[in-house]
Amino acid sequence: HQISENTQHGIDKCLIEDRTMTDIAAQFNVSTITVSRRLMALGEQTRITYDGLPESLCIDEFRSTGHHMSFIVIDAVTHEQVAILPSRRNDEIRNFFINHYSLKNRKQVKRVVMDFNAQYQSVIRELFPNVQIVADNFHLIQMVLQSLNQTRVQLMKRFKPASVEY
Repeated sequence: HQISENTQHGIDKCLIEDRTMTDIAAQFNVSTITVSRRLMALGEQTRITYDGLPESLCIDEFRSTGHHMSFIVIDAVTHEQVAILPSRRNDEIRNFFINHYSLKNRKQVKRVVMDFNAQYQSVIRELFPNVQIVADNFHLIQMVLQSLNQTRVQLMKRFKPASVEY
């Protein structure tokens, strides 16, 4: 294909908007078949199988479209996507896992790696009865660095900027 990656990414971004394929094709000067192929390719990339869950999961929220926050679940070992949910609300997370995975599958999950957002802890413990919640190293280090920097600033405010102690 002779279509640039930038054009393909532009088409991908437009596909999440409420627009017709004809309109998107006209904007990028491609055929509607090309837009349809991009839609099918995105569908293949996001196809999820519901045949089981890994022992270790990572969860987090992310900004998906505009100011809207979504929820992602990945396999902690292989880093493969398990699910992307359009909302980070606990009831939607609960409904997704209950409707797509049996209790037997959910009991197989032993660890869930997450940030310090307490919002998810109750629903995670409810969904995965045998789970151990593990703090995400990235967020742990981030909190330590913030605390260290805050302490450093408080200490430096005690001294005059021109002094030797400063």
